[in-house]
Amino acid sequence: YITEKKYDIVFIGKNKVHKNEPTLHREDGKNREDALLFIAEKAKQYHWKFALFGFGWEKHPQLSEFAGGQIDNERMVQIYNEAKIVFNPGWSNDDIPKPQTKLRHFEVPGVGAFQLTNDNPELSKLFIEDKEICFYKNNQELIQKIRYFLAHDNERETIATQGYLRAVQEHTLDHRVKTLFSYMQKKWPVAQPSITKTRNSIVRQICIKERAEIPALINQLQTELSWQEPETDRTIDAIHFLAGNFSVEHIDYIPLSRLIRGKKFTVLAIRTFFDYQEVTENWIQPSSEEVQGNFLNEQFHWEDLSIYNRKKVKQSFLYLENNNQVCLLANLIVSPSGAIPLLETFYSGSWRKLQQFNWLNTGYVVNHFMVDKPDVSEQNKFEPHYMTCLKPVLAKCVKLKQRIVVYGAKGLIAERVLDYILEHLPQNLVGIIDNGQSGKTIQQYKILSHQDIFTLRPDMVLIAATVSGPQIYASLQLERSKMQLIPLYDLDHAVWKIVLP
Repeated sequence: YITEKKYDIVFIGKNKVHKNEPTLHREDGKNREDALLFIAEKAKQYHWKFALFGFGWEKHPQLSEFAGGQIDNERMVQIYNEAKIVFNPGWSNDDIPKPQTKLRHFEVPGVGAFQLTNDNPELSKLFIEDKEICFYKNNQELIQKIRYFLAHDNERETIATQGYLRAVQEHTLDHRVKTLFSYMQKKWPVAQPSITKTRNSIVRQICIKERAEIPALINQLQTELSWQEPETDRTIDAIHFLAGNFSVEHIDYIPLSRLIRGKKFTVLAIRTFFDYQEVTENWIQPSSEEVQGNFLNEQFHWEDLSIYNRKKVKQSFLYLENNNQVCLLANLIVSPSGAIPLLETFYSGSWRKLQQFNWLNTGYVVNHFMVDKPDVSEQNKFEPHYMTCLKPVLAKCVKLKQRIVVYGAKGLIAERVLDYILEHLPQNLVGIIDNGQSGKTIQQYKILSHQDIFTLRPDMVLIAATVSGPQIYASLQLERSKMQLIPLYDLDHAVWKIVLP
């Protein structure tokens, strides 16, 4: 706990704006920005030490002078404690600005910091107002409360302390999980199992980079495993070959414990998730689109992967393949007695011998690996799956000279789709629809409302909204004979089987 205060007010969170239009906000970005601008103005007037931390503030036209950059969790805890007041608002979205309780409403008191947030009926049931947390109703009251609590140190610190005690006594994740399971036990009671203490299973990890290392490793194991002690606390239950060129982000053997201890299978087949080093712009809170890797099942097919991911898997992992079917050595956890035969199988490259092992597909994602930063050259760009599907559809639009409307303006899907259309086929775009943003502009296009779609008479409507996408699709169902509806939020929708070449 840090008592020395370096800041009067801090805010930690990203700048929620559209990549190309800083006046177009996502989620609750506009409400948040309005309050921060108000604080910034008064900070200059009253000479407050005000700081913003998080992605994107260094690009803000008015708030950049207060930006402190992105921070990790350790630094976040430190900054919270170095602040007299943590400004921590939360709304659902700008279109319907209802108060919303977020995880950070518990993180702030959880580290002993003073929290000032917008009125929130749910939070007021969890923390006592003006004793454990403080609320404000509007921006004028926000400034009044900041001035008051900056002038009353003892009262402010008492509220911070009481908020901390409440948070750690009632509002940790452990409390939430216990509450959930307590409710389930009352509603669907089950007999409490008898607990027999057993030793933890021991999985030995062996790193290997290349296939050429296998013969030497076999010789080494032949000597080492002959000294394996009988059932003791040092007995190795299984061996996991971390085979390839990657770094380990996380490995979790806990779901496999009973299977490993049962020793009923020579091989337990698991799953891997791999991703790339340093490809995210916002490394603290990457978007789903910045996740470029893949899940690799116990056995998978090359065509399950993008062309580039296929190339990186071949470069980064030791594997066996049979036509298009693939199995990674890192996806197999083997008993000590089966370790050498398994290595011999991978060294010989025999898919037939691999299938002869007594193995079980567990279905568990155990491995999380990171591979080298990818080449993102112009010829080898990453793109989300919806863009891969959409590009051939848009190519047909160009040939047929079809009129396109993009429904949705401020989300990640809309950003990427509009960027591509405006670069490659602007002549086909006849309008952008977004009820919540109507009247604003994006890249010089005026954003229109739902009713305008009927005067635009598009041949194709690309539904680029995510949360409201299904509602938009349903609202246009009767117009399907006049315009093709493309749900970019749902790539499993039946329409893709029709529109894809």
